[in-house]
Amino acid sequence: MVAYFNKYNSCKGNPTTEKKAASYQPFHIQVKPGIDYSSLSVASVNRIINFSAKANPRLGLSLEFVLPFHKNKWAAFVEPAYSKYNAYELVEGIGVVATTDTVTVRLRGIELPIGLKHILPKKRAQTKPPYGLCI
Repeated sequence: MVAYFNKYNSCKGNPTTEKKAASYQPFHIQVKPGIDYSSLSVASVNRIINFSAKANPRLGLSLEFVLPFHKNKWAAFVEPAYSKYNAYELVEGIGVVATTDTVTVRLRGIELPIGLKHILPKKRAQTKPPYGLCI
């Protein structure tokens, strides 16, 4: 039937071009930079030290594999992300002599969320249902 209409259109002077289906790409990779807003409290026997809330850089990578069943609507993902928190506080000493000490914190960590997500049609946005595990 397609050949008939192509021949008819070419006789009338309206040539048609065939669109090829998009190639299937099962792997997706995406860089995900961002900003974390973090604070820290440390409690000891005789005091509590509250470090200020700060905006800190974050860098992640999203790796996604589209699963070849249910019309390619499900995908497994891994999104490792590196983040850090640096802060310092001046703390008054306890005792007879009044001293001031500086307490410094340097935290670095890698998150490794893994899970499944359902891919909706392109007319709607993608969602990540809560099917995952963060290590």
